[in-house]
Amino acid sequence: MWNRQFHLTLTPLIPLNPPKKLEKTIKAEILNWLLHQPSVFAFIVPTVGIYDAKRGFWRTSSKRGVPDILACARGRFIGIEVKTATGRLRPDQ
Repeated sequence: MWNRQFHLTLTPLIPLNPPKKLEKTIKAEILNWLLHQPSVFAFIVPTVGIYDAKRGFWRTSSKRGVPDILACARGRFIGIEVKTATGRLRPDQ
C-alpha cells in the first residue's frame, strides 16, 4: 500500500510581489516595444541637465511639460509621460 506524502509547490505565473522598476527601465521597455512596431518613430527626451563649466551652472535640456517619450505612429503624434507608483505628476505635465 502506498502511504507517501507528496509536496507540490506551485509557482504563480505572475509574481505576487513584482519587483519595483525604475522609471528609466520602464521608459526603455516602452521605447523598445514602440520601435518594434511598423511605421513608428520614437525617442526618449533627455531630461537631465548639462553642467556648463565655463559659466558655472546647469543648463536644462528640455522645456518643462515635455513628455518622457515622443513618438510618431502612422502620422499621429504620441506623447508618453512615465510615472511609477511613487512619482508625482506636475501641473505642467
